[in-house]
Amino acid sequence: MLSFFNKHFKYSKRELQGINVLLVLIVLLLIIPPVYNRFHENKTWDFDPFERQIDKFIAGQNKNTETTISNNFQLHYFNPNKTNYTTFLKLGFTTKQANTIISYRNAGGKFKKPSDLKKVYGIKQSDYNRVKPYIQIPEETKAEVLNKERGDLDKQIKYTKENVTYSNKTEIIKLNLNEIDSVALLSIHGIGPVFAKRIINYRNYLGGYYSVKQLSEVYGFNQELLNKVSTYLTTDSTQVVSLNINASDFKQINKHPYFSYSQTKAIFKYRDLMIEFKSIDELLENNLVDTTTFDKIKPYLTLN
Repeated sequence: MLSFFNKHFKYSKRELQGINVLLVLIVLLLIIPPVYNRFHENKTWDFDPFERQIDKFIAGQNKNTETTISNNFQLHYFNPNKTNYTTFLKLGFTTKQANTIISYRNAGGKFKKPSDLKKVYGIKQSDYNRVKPYIQIPEETKAEVLNKERGDLDKQIKYTKENVTYSNKTEIIKLNLNEIDSVALLSIHGIGPVFAKRIINYRNYLGGYYSVKQLSEVYGFNQELLNKVSTYLTTDSTQVVSLNINASDFKQINKHPYFSYSQTKAIFKYRDLMIEFKSIDELLENNLVDTTTFDKIKPYLTLN
């Protein structure tokens, strides 16, 4: 056996010394880690105090942001339906709260009793409790409410004998869609702040209404609601903004909601070829628009 090892594993003295050193190093590597861990205790870092300082700093920043103006508030009697932005700040409301209240009023919102203030988004119970004793909302008579909702009828409502109908001896005043504002629209049952704004915006987009039926084109305005409000509305087609089919540029014609981009291109190709339109009917006669579009757009078009 010994001769076998000597034959196949024969090392020089230098090689044997190297092997011995290597074995010693291996043994040390195996022994040192357990021994070190046994006698050395790892230090655990405690970040809690640092984190508490961060939280305290952030809380202080948030508090300063919301209450910078509220710290110097001056309480006095006020009507939330008429109070302006600066006065709200003096009452202790934050800038965000003041803007929210005014936006609510601009959208048609109204405070009928002090507790209505709590309905505004962002107004906390503590804010309401602070100003509650100082809220004064005067009672209004039915006549005053009606006059405020419809605005100044002498300026906003134009009507003739044709605008007045009688049913069971009750006079119904029809409002001209091309003259009234969103406040007057709110006086009609079924039309709230959202629809009032959409009706006015679409009127500006069209250039005026020539028929009450055009309200069905307003987003969300269904036939049932149209039937309900038509009794109180009328139009004057002479008040629509005219669109000169011969002089208007591409952008002006394409901007109108009744014209598509492809129809506008066809109109300008025809103008390039024929110089100008001799008649509005040429749009339909030359298949530049379909019948439906022609019937809708014709009241807005002029040749000069």
